[in-house]
Amino acid sequence: LTHNTWNGQGLTLTGPAALSYAEMAALLSAATGKTIKHVDLAPADFHAALLKAGVPEHYATFLVGLYDLVKKGYTALVTATVSEVLGRPATSFESFAKDYAKVFA
Repeated sequence: LTHNTWNGQGLTLTGPAALSYAEMAALLSAATGKTIKHVDLAPADFHAALLKAGVPEHYATFLVGLYDLVKKGYTALVTATVSEVLGRPATSFESFAKDYAKVFA
């Protein structure tokens, strides 16, 4: 930030829409031209898959908890703060997916 307007304020920064994992997968599929699916794993299965992939146990536990919070909608809040701070609309996930499609392909 280049000025004092936001000093001392707690800013909740979000994108312009709250999306489910399935919606994000569909947008990534559209952007890449490949089928990308979200597979909803049971927490224990997700934890085991993370450990098998070499993720440290403490971080795997954190990721499973975060996944659960997102899945339950606790992160669904959408604010206009990014637009207010930047003076332009926040980037949508669809635009992000299109801009970085080669990374996901």
